[in-house]
Amino acid sequence: MGHINDHLESVGHPPFCHWVVAADGYAELHLIEDVAADGCKTVRVPSVEQIVDWMFAYSLGEAPKGGSKESRAGPQYATINGVSQADQFMSGAAKAFGYGCYADSAPALKCWTLCLL
Repeated sequence: MGHINDHLESVGHPPFCHWVVAADGYAELHLIEDVAADGCKTVRVPSVEQIVDWMFAYSLGEAPKGGSKESRAGPQYATINGVSQADQFMSGAAKAFGYGCYADSAPALKCWTLCLL
């Protein structure tokens, strides 16, 4: 969910979750709650527009597999022997659809994204 939220924020959508890093360095992903005037809380969820926007971006490689380097360098991801995950796993050039062992392959989402048209 963090990668999806990061991408949606990067293209101008409002966030639906955020990372909270504890004193011990571990991070948790928290959903954002909206509070109405009467004090009633509602968990914010992505809108249909946001989901479709992310699906198209992901299927075209614009929302990279493995997330962004900026996100993977953040405190929410543990370091490995003192090296950030961004430096450890994303040091080379991005593949066609992002980073990682499957980043050369188009996401399977492409098939059912077209069904939404």
